[in-house]
Amino acid sequence: MNGLAFDPEEEESADTSDFLADYSLRHVADHLAAAGDRARLFDLLESTDHLARQAERFQGFELGVADLLDRALPAALAEADWPRFLRFAATALHLSGLAHGLAEPELLSAIARSGRTDLAEDAAQRLPDPWLRIEALAAVARGVGTVDARAAEPILSILRQTIEGTPLPRREAARRLALDHLVGAARNAGPEIGERWSVWIRAFRPSEARALRRELAEAWLARGDPAAEGLWRAFSSADGGDRPALARKLGEISAGRAPDTHSRLRREVPGRAIEIDFLVGLARTGGVSTLPTVRHLTLEGPDFSDISRVDEVRPLLDLLPAAEIDRLAGETPSREARAALAAVALAREATEARIAAARDAVDRLEDPADRLDAALRFVAARPASPERSRQLAAVAGWMEEGRFAPSVVPPVLMRRFLDLAAIDLPLRAEDFLDGAAFAPGAGAEELLLFARELAAEPLLERLIDQAETYANAVAPHAGASFALRTEIRIEA
Repeated sequence: MNGLAFDPEEEESADTSDFLADYSLRHVADHLAAAGDRARLFDLLESTDHLARQAERFQGFELGVADLLDRALPAALAEADWPRFLRFAATALHLSGLAHGLAEPELLSAIARSGRTDLAEDAAQRLPDPWLRIEALAAVARGVGTVDARAAEPILSILRQTIEGTPLPRREAARRLALDHLVGAARNAGPEIGERWSVWIRAFRPSEARALRRELAEAWLARGDPAAEGLWRAFSSADGGDRPALARKLGEISAGRAPDTHSRLRREVPGRAIEIDFLVGLARTGGVSTLPTVRHLTLEGPDFSDISRVDEVRPLLDLLPAAEIDRLAGETPSREARAALAAVALAREATEARIAAARDAVDRLEDPADRLDAALRFVAARPASPERSRQLAAVAGWMEEGRFAPSVVPPVLMRRFLDLAAIDLPLRAEDFLDGAAFAPGAGAEELLLFARELAAEPLLERLIDQAETYANAVAPHAGASFALRTEIRIEA
C-alpha cells in the first residue's frame, strides 16, 4: 500500500514524549517547591528560558505567572529574600498585565509586610470587582499591621468605606462570590475592621452568614486574647455546629487565664459539650493542670456518642485514671465508643480484666469496618509481646481474605495496620504493603495516603523504591504513571 504506514508503537511513543514535555513545563516548578529545593527553583526561573518555553508551548503567560505567584513568591517569602520577592512580583505583574494576579491575599500581605505598602495598596485598589477589592485591602491591612498597627489604620478606613458603600448583589451566584470575599476579609482583618460586622452579617440570610460568623470568631481566636470582648461577641453569635471546634481553640489559647476563661464560658456559652471541648483544648496545652474547677466536671458515658468523639476528647481522657475510663466505657450506650474507650483504658494500664473487656467490646461489634478499627486499637493498646504479634497476625489473616481491597479495608485503617505490622510482623510488612498497592480497586488515592501518613521508615523506603511498579499497576497510561510516582516520592 502506498503512503505512510501507521505504526501504533511509534504513535504511542510520540504521545508519551509530548505528555512528558508538557508535564515537565507544567509541573517542574511544583516539584521543586514541594521538595523545598528553593535554590534550583530560583535558578530555573532566573537563569533559564523556562518562562519563555512555557509561553511558546502553551501560547500564553498564565503558567509562568502561576509559577511565579504560587511557587517562587512563597519560596522567596520563606527565605525573607525581599529583593528577589519584589523582582518576582514585578515580573509576574509585567507578564500578566493585570493586578489581579497579585491579588492573592497572602501575596498582598507579604508585599505590605516587606515595606512596599504602596505597591500592595495600588494592586488592591486597581481591582475592578469591589468585593475582591475588599478582600485584597484586608490582606494589605493585615500585612501592614503586623509591622505597625497605626500604619494599617488608613487602609482599614478605606476598607470600611468600601464595605459600607458596596451594595450586595441580587443574583445568587454573584451574592455567593461576594460572601466568599467578605469571609476572606474577616479572616485577614476581621477584629481590626471594627464593630460593624453585626450590621453586615444581617444583610445575608442566616444559612449564608454562618461561614462569615465562624471566620470572624476564628480571626479573634487567632489574635490569642481570650479576654477580648469582640471574641466573646463573635463566639456567642457563631452557629451551634461550629462552636465545638471554636471552644477547643479557645481552650488552646487560655492556658494562662484558664480559671477566668472557663468561668466566662460557663456563664456566656453554657453547655456541657462546649465545656468539654474547651477543656480538651486546654488539655492540649497542659492548661488543665492549672484549672481547679476541672475537678467539678465528671465525664459521663453518654458524652461519648461514637468513636470520633472518643478521639476528639482523647487529650482529656489522658488525664484521667484508668479506672475512670473503665467507668466511661461501661456507661456509654455506643458499642463503637465502648470499644475505643476500652482500648484507651488498656493502653493506660494493662490488666487481665482490661484485656478481656477490650476483647469483648471488639467481639460485640457487627460492622466489619468498625470491628477492624476496634481490633487495631486493641492491638495497639497492648504492650509489645509475642501475644500481640499473634493477634495482629490474626487481623492480617482476615484482611488477606478480602485481598486488602479498599472496599473491605478502608485505606486509613490499612495505613494503621501497616505501621503496626512494621513493629510486630517486620518480616511480612513489605508483603502487606505490596498487597495493599496491588489490591483490587486500589488506586492513586491509597498510594498517596500511604506516602503522606505512614510512620514506619522501612515501609516508606519500600514505597519510594517501588513507586514506579506501584504506579504502573494503578495508572491508566505511562504519562499518568510518571506523574503518580513523582508525587509519591515527593509526598514520602
